[in-house]
Amino acid sequence: MNIYFNNGIGFGDLWSALHFLLRKSEASGEPSHISRYVNEHDVGNTLESMLTLIDAPSSAKVIISDEHANISTNGDSWGVAYYPTKVQWSPPPLPGIAYQFDGKSSAHIKNPTQSEVDLLTRWAANRAIPLIKVGLPLTMAHSAMILAKYSSCFIGCCSGMSTLALATRVPTYVLEYELKVAWWYGPNPVNICPGMQSFIEKYEASYG
Repeated sequence: MNIYFNNGIGFGDLWSALHFLLRKSEASGEPSHISRYVNEHDVGNTLESMLTLIDAPSSAKVIISDEHANISTNGDSWGVAYYPTKVQWSPPPLPGIAYQFDGKSSAHIKNPTQSEVDLLTRWAANRAIPLIKVGLPLTMAHSAMILAKYSSCFIGCCSGMSTLALATRVPTYVLEYELKVAWWYGPNPVNICPGMQSFIEKYEASYG
């Protein structure tokens, strides 16, 4: 698989490619190189921010270059287990639910309707469960901290924050209206929910 994705680039694509290259570097003992420019777009700051969050061993190195790197990966970057983030998950003082309902993805994800958002809001208010938004305009580091320290789980669509939630090892519920399958990998199983009512039922079954 070539790291220069031809059909658009997203958070999950970059995150998976970095993990793949870190694993490859650890196994080979050699640093991996990745271009700052992907599909002619400068994603250097995003890549560097991601690297500061990944708790990779010191033997694994990814070097971000200002020049185009001619690298192909001999395998599927989605198939490699994610290293955990440097911010490790622990039970939160409040049973907050982290969410993102305005996700963007090259896979053209469908975000929940307003009626589904209202359903979750009413249910959470009745249960006195805080809802905590992650994603933009927060930084990745801030979102990772919220996920890891203040959230009992994450609910959202297949986008960057669901990928980050997996890496913080917080239980991850993904609203998937079309594929109905988990097509990526990580240290957590992904709980697929075809709608908000499904998430509520799964949450109550897990947390009471």
